[in-house]
Amino acid sequence: MALILPLIRPTQKRQTDATLSAVAEAERDRIRERVATTKRDQRERGRYLGGKVPFGFKLGDNGDLIEDATQQAQIARAKALRADGVKLEVIRDTLAADGVKLALSALHRVLKAA
Repeated sequence: MALILPLIRPTQKRQTDATLSAVAEAERDRIRERVATTKRDQRERGRYLGGKVPFGFKLGDNGDLIEDATQQAQIARAKALRADGVKLEVIRDTLAADGVKLALSALHRVLKAA
């Protein structure tokens, strides 16, 4: 027995495709808005949104960033050295001698944020 498919005219197919495409685009827009709203809300609450945990912090059980006392002490030491006019390269080498390996760009960001 042959399967009989309904015949769809090319005009009807284009209209159907256009309608489905518009519905899909509207849904993508709604998803994008929900994600942006949620991220904005989480950021305003000070929540960590993912990615690499910043130096000087650790991730708490509830998803919040908690200061890491050891790394915060190293940041304070680096800030003191920088306040004394020590170059970033020397600060990096000093921290590396203590086992803290940071790139110059990362050290610069840490000191700028602190």
